[in-house]
Amino acid sequence: MDSLLDDSLSLSREVNTLTSTSMSNLHDGKNAADKSISSGNAPVAESWCETEVKFEKCSHIWTINHYRFFHDERGELLLSSMFSAVTADKYKWILVLYPKNKNDTNYISLYLGLKQTTDDYDELFVKFKFSVLDAERNQMHTLNSNLRKFTQQSKSMGYPRYLERNYLFDKSDQLLPGDRLTIYCEVTFAKVSDICNTSGQLDASQLKTTNCNLSDNLQTLVMNEELSDVKFRIKGKDIPAHKAILAARSPVFAAMLKHDMQEGLSNCIEITDIDQPVFEELLWYIYTGKAPRLKELAAKLLVAADKYDIERLKVICEEALCSDLTLKNSTEYLILADLYRADRLKSQAIHYTRMHAPNILKTSAWKTAVSMYPHIAYDICNTMLMREGPPHKRQRMT
Repeated sequence: MDSLLDDSLSLSREVNTLTSTSMSNLHDGKNAADKSISSGNAPVAESWCETEVKFEKCSHIWTINHYRFFHDERGELLLSSMFSAVTADKYKWILVLYPKNKNDTNYISLYLGLKQTTDDYDELFVKFKFSVLDAERNQMHTLNSNLRKFTQQSKSMGYPRYLERNYLFDKSDQLLPGDRLTIYCEVTFAKVSDICNTSGQLDASQLKTTNCNLSDNLQTLVMNEELSDVKFRIKGKDIPAHKAILAARSPVFAAMLKHDMQEGLSNCIEITDIDQPVFEELLWYIYTGKAPRLKELAAKLLVAADKYDIERLKVICEEALCSDLTLKNSTEYLILADLYRADRLKSQAIHYTRMHAPNILKTSAWKTAVSMYPHIAYDICNTMLMREGPPHKRQRMT
């Protein structure tokens, strides 16, 4: 027991350099792969390598009855029973809870420990999640750890300030139903020594692969009158297009271009609500899957993508806008996301607003939003309050 307590208080403080380097390389490699795929020119190499990691996962629910009996005991701890993964029962995990942190009595402390193992390991990669289950078994106050390492010298980690005690008792009807505190824990882990590489080389004949140039071929048809059978008219300018390509890429265009529809009969579609540069960029994406001017036109292009139900383009626009959030545009993007059901952008914009609230709530854009879109402003504030609960300090994992 003393060994476990020592382990619980000697928490890991850094991730091994190899882990950081490997994750960084993986991120860089993914970016390179994404760029290659988006360009339509998948690379071919003389050799290859695959890195395989076998992860195990287990979960545990720990209910503490008559919790108020323990809550005033400073520095006293409660231990869960041991638990393990069905496929890896040689690793026995345990939860350690301090109802009253002995260093900061305003907080509950919660740790994960490796109690026993029959395996001779040097290091384990570990990630975990803690939640409190409310009266309806919903996960509340969830904290997810970063990737950490357990070693023979450091077998535990957690949060000395997991949850404010006053908050727990203020929400006792929800978080302490029947004076029961229920903790949910998920653990994902893998032995460092189980990470293995498989490599090989390709035959010379396999390297003689012609890259697919379908996108380049279709690019020659963009705004090209040759073989075109429909045109778009924007402020008196006609832009030629091809019905088959439009219909294949957009269900909205497919419906519009049916023979019994006015657009299908006249072969001319008047565009009054989209600027010419934006519509031309939309056509570029429909024909080629690329949007060269995405960065400058992302907001207006998202509206066009939503109108013509081009889901992939809408996702790409959301990603571009998420990476471009600033104090000046976050409110604009928040309203845009709400109006056009861009859920990912809305979530990111709400998070950004929450993190920079003192500055954003003073801007003229926010005041205008409250005036012009009061229901949206109300929803945003309500969402922020629901997600945050009472204000508390950001937790630091030791």
